[in-house]
Amino acid sequence: MASMSVVTIPLKTRVFEEDIINKRLELCRKVYNNMLHDKLKTLRKMEHDKDYIASKEIIINTYKCENKTERNRLKKTEQYKNAQEIQKEKYKEYGFSEYAFASDVLKYIKPFNSNITATAATYTISKPMWAAFEKYLFADGKMIHYKSFNSISSVASDGKAGLKIVVNNKKSTRKPESPFGLSLKYGSNRAGKTINMPLIVDKNDFYMQEMICNNIKVVRLVRRKIKTHYKYYVQLTVDTAPPIKYDRCTGEIKNPINDGNVGIFIDTRKITLCHKNGLKQIDLIDKRQIKFEEEIGNINRFLDNSRRISNPENFNEDGTIKKGIVVDGQKRKLHWNNSNNYKKALAKKADIQRRLAEQRKIRAGEITNMILSLGNNIICNNYNFKAAQMRKKETEIDEKGKIKSKKKAGKAISYSAPAMLLTILNNKLVARGYNEIYKVEVDKDMTITDQTRILKAQELYMQLEN
Repeated sequence: MASMSVVTIPLKTRVFEEDIINKRLELCRKVYNNMLHDKLKTLRKMEHDKDYIASKEIIINTYKCENKTERNRLKKTEQYKNAQEIQKEKYKEYGFSEYAFASDVLKYIKPFNSNITATAATYTISKPMWAAFEKYLFADGKMIHYKSFNSISSVASDGKAGLKIVVNNKKSTRKPESPFGLSLKYGSNRAGKTINMPLIVDKNDFYMQEMICNNIKVVRLVRRKIKTHYKYYVQLTVDTAPPIKYDRCTGEIKNPINDGNVGIFIDTRKITLCHKNGLKQIDLIDKRQIKFEEEIGNINRFLDNSRRISNPENFNEDGTIKKGIVVDGQKRKLHWNNSNNYKKALAKKADIQRRLAEQRKIRAGEITNMILSLGNNIICNNYNFKAAQMRKKETEIDEKGKIKSKKKAGKAISYSAPAMLLTILNNKLVARGYNEIYKVEVDKDMTITDQTRILKAQELYMQLEN
């Protein structure tokens, strides 16, 4: 599979163009919700189909079998194969496939053809919706959610229609010869419905210039909220690995990848490295993030107090939120009045969270570059961060008769983002043509201390050496 990479370029927009973009993103959200409403009805109808229920029960019972040999034997039986065929027929009958979703979305965008093109609808509406249904039907998805206001912040296309890169406001291209003089054309071919926004390319940013001059596979218009204002960018997905960065003064390669073996033991708080020159232990949690989290805690308290003062009728006497109100014998949603100070505090909280996310990503990139400078042949423990993030299900009581906390490492993971670090590390290795990270199972019940971290990192390193 060819390497793919993404480059983000700022756009020069005018006020009326921003209004058009915001309007079209909101229309995409409304079309998404309308289509989802109908698809959920169809889903409930399929789930009450007798043949579907019987076939699903056979498949679930097969996977419940803990003995692997017995489970494989059950999968080869005619009963299991027939159940699978029935399910495939039912999915086809009720229209649950990626191609059916892509076809159905065209009916929903018909009244908005001047604002939502067919390709943009496929990439922005039908594909994300099918991904949600696919997770629900075939994986561990529990529920399919509607899109709330302003939750859709991007629209995409294949670069042929809907969203196109244009040279000198004339001819569209999917492989620009020069990174300059380009603009993003958004809209259909109808008069007055197309907007052109120039790409802001830094003349000194040779990395961005080299990335733009490649085969473009996907063009995505992205809206990001910076403080109180929206800024707009175009993301180009190109079919090449990210180019190598060079130092402008010396001409040397920035962040080179050296040959060598590296053993990594990672958990929710620290990453321990063992290499030929010794050991290194890095704290994944940045102390600056904890200060930001304290500020977020203060804002959350202010938000809660403000809501209670502005909406006393929505709370019970014991301080809990009412579960809806009854008007004329019908249950209705609660109506919330939010003050201007509440809205300002909410915007401030969102900006802090944005900065935290950026800091986490930058720190993960710095640690990744440092690891790759030690070696390109990497072995790591296979840590289940998803399980560590979830709360305990069982209620435990300590020696004093008090209930133990059900918390695990969710807070530490939100600070350190260890899974993102491993993903960035793996992507950089694959992009440069090296092998992926080799993951090994280790003892899950051991007590994690600095000493055990060092011992496990050394054991993993020795596995590569031997």
